[in-house]
Order: sequence, then C-alpha cells, then structure tokens
Amino acid sequence: MTEQQGGAPGGTPLLGEVISSGLADSAVHYEAGRVLMAMSRSAFGSPGEATGLDDEKLFEALELVDDGWVAVRRAWARLSAMEQTLAEEKAAAVERTVGDRAARLEALSDLPSQAAYRAARAGMAEALSRLADAYQLYPAGG
Repeated sequence: MTEQQGGAPGGTPLLGEVISSGLADSAVHYEAGRVLMAMSRSAFGSPGEATGLDDEKLFEALELVDDGWVAVRRAWARLSAMEQTLAEEKAAAVERTVGDRAARLEALSDLPSQAAYRAARAGMAEALSRLADAYQLYPAGG
C-alpha cells in the first residue's frame, strides 16, 4: 500500500465506507454529504461535463480534486488507526478494572488516545470539507 493510496479507494465507495463505519460523527457525515452533492454538481459529475474547461483549468481542477482525495484517504487511514488504538486501550482498561465498576468508568473516561481520536475525526471532516470545496470550484457547464 502506498502513502498516496492511503489504504482505501477514492470516490463514492470510500464515502460509503466512512458513512457506514460507525466512526463518523455528525460533522463527518455532513461533509461527506457535501462531497457527494458537490461531485454531482461539478464538471466531473457526468461524462462530457469537463469539456467546458480549457486545458489549464482542467489540469488545475484535476490536481485539486486528486490532492483532495489523497488527503481524504490519509485522514481515513489515520482515523481507522486511531479507532483501533482506542479500542485496544478500552479493552485493556476493562481488563484492568474487572469487578470494579467505578474504577472501570473512571479508566474509560480518561484514555490517552481519546484526544487523538477526536483530532483524527476532526481531520477527516476537514479533509472532506476541502474536497467538497475543490469540486465546487468547477461547477457543471462552468
């Protein structure tokens, strides 16, 4: 797996995976929806729509959109990895506190990777937002 690939396909299959994963919060869901809408309304939303762009503008558009997908795949890989780390920490905390409900609740409320997980999820929303913005720069027929 290359760094550019980020471990996941681009396009709607990746967005479907993100939305259905259970890892997305409302901000990620909102931005994924924006990407889907922006894609469908962009010069890249259907065959032949990009023909209205001159070569320089087409190259610029493709570069922005490709960079956006690379950032989304990287953000998704980071979020997935942080979810795995958080799950391992939760399991260890539960194992450490068997039989002591209060200690378990306290341990689960202050896991070291929680902040990094929230940051990864916010990074996912930001990457999706930038991708939606990139598509919106090139409306169909524009």
